[in-house]
Amino acid sequence: MKDMFAFDKTCLYVVRGTVVQGRKVGRLLGFRTANIAIEEGGTVPECGVYAAVVLVKDKMQRAMVNVGTRPSFDDVDGRVTIEAHLFDFDEDIYDERVLMFVLKRMRDEIKFNSTTELMGQLWEDKLRVENFFKELEA
Repeated sequence: MKDMFAFDKTCLYVVRGTVVQGRKVGRLLGFRTANIAIEEGGTVPECGVYAAVVLVKDKMQRAMVNVGTRPSFDDVDGRVTIEAHLFDFDEDIYDERVLMFVLKRMRDEIKFNSTTELMGQLWEDKLRVENFFKELEA
């Protein structure tokens, strides 16, 4: 994997923040996410799904990131959240500071009519992000 300085030159956004508790919906869907609270004054990417690399605990982790209002869930308050699903990663990172390099926008945010529909799209997004990283490494 490229070092973080190479990513810093080619990314769309650099996001700094802290991992905070979320609602744990991603975990129930099989896509555990790190909910990132951006540092004050930080730039929030536009809503959508992205390929990114997250520096956490001195390790670079590939990630699929959702930035948005979670429109598929009726009980949300409309605020924008950043949720990163780190590939091949299963550690407790609550309260850890992270640095996220957002590399490519994959799609717009979509409202799904069912959890099944959402899960199908998550698997498709993951495959597309994994393929992006394979092409990047080639």
